[in-house]
Amino acid sequence: MWIVIAAVLTMADQLAEIRALLMSNQEKIDSVADAIAAIRNTVVKIHDEVKNLKANPPAEPIDFSRLDALVGNLREHADATDGEIEDLPAA
Repeated sequence: MWIVIAAVLTMADQLAEIRALLMSNQEKIDSVADAIAAIRNTVVKIHDEVKNLKANPPAEPIDFSRLDALVGNLREHADATDGEIEDLPAA
């Protein structure tokens, strides 16, 4: 049974590789854009939750230092890499 499962998983990986090779450039760009949009939506949702927690803290103390440090690191990375890819003209 495990051989069948391993074979199916291997075939699925191979099909994903073939699909990636056959994707057009537009499909690749659309795929990246979809992934970025999903990440953005998650970040916005988390930001809203944290903002709400900070504005209305629960009874127990919450330490935001690790989260604040991670956000700061993400912001620094975004600022440092901002010029690596030129903005495209508006369509």
